[in-house]
Amino acid sequence: MHQYEDYHGKTLVDSEGEKVGTVSQLYEDTDTGAPEWVLVKTGLLGTSETFVPVANATSEGDQLRVPYAKSQIKDAPNVEASGELSTQDEDRLYQHYGLNRSTTRSGSGLPAGGGASGEGYVRPPSGLERRSMQLREEELQARKQRVQTGEVRLGKDVVTEQRQMDVPVTREEVFIERKPGEGRPAEGGEIGKDETVSVPVSEEQVQVEKQAKVREEVSLGKQEVQGTKRVEGDVKREEARIDTEGSPGIRDQKKNL
Repeated sequence: MHQYEDYHGKTLVDSEGEKVGTVSQLYEDTDTGAPEWVLVKTGLLGTSETFVPVANATSEGDQLRVPYAKSQIKDAPNVEASGELSTQDEDRLYQHYGLNRSTTRSGSGLPAGGGASGEGYVRPPSGLERRSMQLREEELQARKQRVQTGEVRLGKDVVTEQRQMDVPVTREEVFIERKPGEGRPAEGGEIGKDETVSVPVSEEQVQVEKQAKVREEVSLGKQEVQGTKRVEGDVKREEARIDTEGSPGIRDQKKNL
């Protein structure tokens, strides 16, 4: 047994697999209860509605494929989507789609549980009657920014310290050597005349000089180190709240998002 839910909300595609629109209503034969027509919302905003026969339609997942071209469907006669199709409206539609109507002259109406008309059906809302609201939520997004956290400077200080070194030096000393005369005749002048002999004496002096040499070489550079930081924050999301007055029947067809 075909149910209203088996058709409602499916995407109608033509014989080439091109999307035509979305099924909003199912019309069944009032005598046999067999599915006969689907009302499809077409157009950019889904404000146009077109009847398409389901006699040769095949269901493929969330799609309903019909053996008609998209252009033929859009050129279908403009029939008011009321609670029940008249036989005259059905004749026009059958002729447009090139189908033979059965000899039984029964009309087509909305299936039970599918709409609100004078016979007690609940008609699905049309494109002009439907209102929607977006439910939003926040998500965390990380953005990295390079900031200076410090600075390292390379310089040098002068440290003064006292050092000692031993340097070999040479100096001259005077020595006195005495020998006996052995009675030799004296040379020179008279005894008592002032006479002197001098010997110069020298020594090496040390002069200290300083020369700068490279003791050590120090370089300063930087490298990148990869790490991970955990961030956290409070995010908000919107939940739907349903307020009712009286005792209306509600069917929430929540999809897994």
